[in-house]
Amino acid sequence: MVRAGKAATDEPGETIRTWAIDKNADVVVWTDLPSNFERQRSKAFSLDEARLHLQELSPEGKAKAAEYIYRAPGFVLTPLRRRLQQESWFAPPNLARFEVPAPWVRVINARKIAKAQ
Repeated sequence: MVRAGKAATDEPGETIRTWAIDKNADVVVWTDLPSNFERQRSKAFSLDEARLHLQELSPEGKAKAAEYIYRAPGFVLTPLRRRLQQESWFAPPNLARFEVPAPWVRVINARKIAKAQ
């Protein structure tokens, strides 16, 4: 595993490594960025605080947040995503209007093409 950053603990890296082995993935791209929630909000991150932050966004901001969360692959089920998908005010956007597939789709398709040749 090649990493550009270093997390406070390697737990996420080991989780991703285990997942990649299980899925027989050749490559996993992960940013390993630290959270800026507390710096931006002056409060520690929690599901309640994240939900409150999203509720305070403008309608455009909420739409962008919903698009970001709902465009993540289905297997990305974070506690925040699970909670938001249960909220009536956090409806899924119309993703059909987006023509460019997520990068992970291109990687998987490239892998299938390479194996077929």
